Amino acid sequence: AAIPLFDAGSSRAAIKQAEAIEASYAAQLASTKLAAKLDVETAYRTVQTARASVPAALTAQQAAQVNFDAATESRKEGLGTILDVITAQNQLVLAQTNYVQALYTLYTADVALLRAIGLADAITGGLS
Repeated sequence: AAIPLFDAGSSRAAIKQAEAIEASYAAQLASTKLAAKLDVETAYRTVQTARASVPAALTAQQAAQVNFDAATESRKEGLGTILDVITAQNQLVLAQTNYVQALYTLYTADVALLRAIGLADAITGGLS
Protein backbone atom coordinates (compact mmCIF):
# COMPACT_ATOMS: atom_id res chain seq x y z
CA ALA A 1 0.00 0.00 0.00
CA ALA A 2 1.17 3.43 -0.83
CA ILE A 3 0.59 6.43 1.37
CA PRO A 4 0.74 9.69 -0.54
CA LEU A 5 2.88 12.28 1.16
CA PHE A 6 1.32 15.17 -0.71
CA ASP A 7 -2.32 15.12 -1.89
CA ALA A 8 -2.53 18.77 -3.03
CA GLY A 9 -5.19 19.55 -0.37
CA SER A 10 -7.72 17.00 -1.60
CA SER A 11 -8.17 15.54 1.90
CA ARG A 12 -8.85 18.96 3.33
CA ALA A 13 -11.26 19.75 0.47
CA ALA A 14 -13.10 16.47 1.02
CA ILE A 15 -13.48 17.27 4.71
CA LYS A 16 -14.77 20.78 3.94
CA GLN A 17 -17.19 19.36 1.37
CA ALA A 18 -18.49 16.80 3.91
CA GLU A 19 -18.92 19.57 6.49
CA ALA A 20 -20.84 21.71 3.98
CA ILE A 21 -23.10 18.77 3.12
CA GLU A 22 -23.71 18.15 6.82
CA ALA A 23 -24.59 21.84 7.35
CA SER A 24 -26.95 21.69 4.39
CA TYR A 25 -28.73 18.64 5.83
CA ALA A 26 -28.97 20.33 9.22
CA ALA A 27 -30.56 23.39 7.60
CA GLN A 28 -33.02 21.18 5.69
CA LEU A 29 -33.93 19.39 8.91
CA ALA A 30 -34.52 22.68 10.73
CA SER A 31 -36.67 23.91 7.83
CA THR A 32 -38.70 20.68 7.82
CA LYS A 33 -39.25 20.93 11.57
CA LEU A 34 -40.49 24.51 11.22
CA ALA A 35 -42.82 23.53 8.36
CA ALA A 36 -44.24 20.63 10.40
CA LYS A 37 -44.78 22.92 13.40
CA LEU A 38 -46.54 25.45 11.18
CA ASP A 39 -48.76 22.72 9.70
CA VAL A 40 -49.79 21.55 13.17
CA GLU A 41 -50.48 25.08 14.43
CA THR A 42 -52.48 25.96 11.30
CA ALA A 43 -54.52 22.76 11.52
CA TYR A 44 -55.19 23.37 15.21
CA ARG A 45 -56.41 26.91 14.57
CA THR A 46 -58.64 25.65 11.75
CA VAL A 47 -60.20 23.08 14.10
CA GLN A 48 -60.81 25.74 16.74
CA THR A 49 -62.49 28.03 14.22
CA ALA A 50 -64.59 25.23 12.77
CA ARG A 51 -65.58 24.02 16.23
CA ALA A 52 -66.81 27.51 17.13
CA SER A 53 -68.91 27.83 13.96
CA VAL A 54 -70.96 24.65 14.47
CA PRO A 55 -73.11 25.91 17.39
CA ALA A 56 -73.77 29.18 15.56
CA ALA A 57 -74.85 27.32 12.43
CA LEU A 58 -77.09 25.04 14.49
CA THR A 59 -78.71 28.01 16.21
CA ALA A 60 -79.30 29.68 12.85
CA GLN A 61 -80.88 26.48 11.53
CA GLN A 62 -83.17 26.22 14.54
CA ALA A 63 -84.20 29.86 14.19
CA ALA A 64 -84.91 29.37 10.50
CA GLN A 65 -87.05 26.32 11.34
CA VAL A 66 -89.08 28.36 13.85
CA ASN A 67 -89.48 31.12 11.27
CA PHE A 68 -90.62 28.64 8.62
CA ASP A 69 -93.09 27.01 11.00
CA ALA A 70 -94.48 30.43 11.91
CA ALA A 71 -94.79 31.46 8.26
CA THR A 72 -96.54 28.19 7.43
CA GLU A 73 -98.94 28.59 10.33
CA SER A 74 -99.64 32.22 9.39
CA ARG A 75 -100.42 31.11 5.85
CA LYS A 76 -102.85 28.47 7.16
CA GLU A 77 -104.59 31.13 9.24
CA GLY A 78 -104.82 33.42 6.24
CA LEU A 79 -102.52 36.05 7.71
CA GLY A 80 -99.40 35.35 5.69
CA THR A 81 -98.66 35.09 2.00
CA ILE A 82 -97.19 32.27 -0.01
CA LEU A 83 -94.21 34.54 -0.61
CA ASP A 84 -93.57 34.63 3.18
CA VAL A 85 -93.61 30.82 3.27
CA ILE A 86 -91.30 30.48 0.26
CA THR A 87 -88.88 33.04 1.69
CA ALA A 88 -88.84 31.27 5.06
CA GLN A 89 -88.34 27.92 3.32
CA ASN A 90 -85.39 29.29 1.34
CA GLN A 91 -83.86 30.65 4.54
CA LEU A 92 -84.35 27.27 6.21
CA VAL A 93 -82.69 25.39 3.38
CA LEU A 94 -79.79 27.85 3.41
CA ALA A 95 -79.42 27.48 7.19
CA GLN A 96 -79.49 23.68 6.91
CA THR A 97 -76.87 23.81 4.18
CA ASN A 98 -74.68 26.08 6.29
CA TYR A 99 -74.98 23.72 9.25
CA VAL A 100 -73.98 20.70 7.17
CA GLN A 101 -71.08 22.70 5.72
CA ALA A 102 -69.95 23.68 9.23
CA LEU A 103 -69.97 20.02 10.29
CA TYR A 104 -68.08 19.01 7.16
CA THR A 105 -65.49 21.72 7.77
CA LEU A 106 -65.06 20.56 11.36
CA TYR A 107 -64.63 16.91 10.39
CA THR A 108 -62.13 17.69 7.62
CA ALA A 109 -60.23 20.04 9.96
CA ASP A 110 -60.08 17.27 12.59
CA VAL A 111 -58.62 14.87 10.04
CA ALA A 112 -56.15 17.48 8.83
CA LEU A 113 -54.99 18.00 12.42
CA LEU A 114 -54.64 14.26 12.98
CA ARG A 115 -52.62 14.01 9.80
CA ALA A 116 -50.43 16.97 10.79
CA ILE A 117 -49.56 15.35 14.12
CA GLY A 118 -49.04 11.97 12.48
CA LEU A 119 -52.07 10.09 13.80
CA ALA A 120 -54.38 9.93 10.76
CA ASP A 121 -52.63 6.96 9.20
CA ALA A 122 -52.70 5.05 12.50
CA ILE A 123 -56.44 5.66 12.85
CA THR A 124 -57.32 4.74 9.26
CA GLY A 125 -54.93 1.81 9.19
CA GLY A 126 -52.85 3.44 6.47
CA LEU A 127 -55.81 3.76 4.08
CA SER A 128 -55.20 7.24 2.78
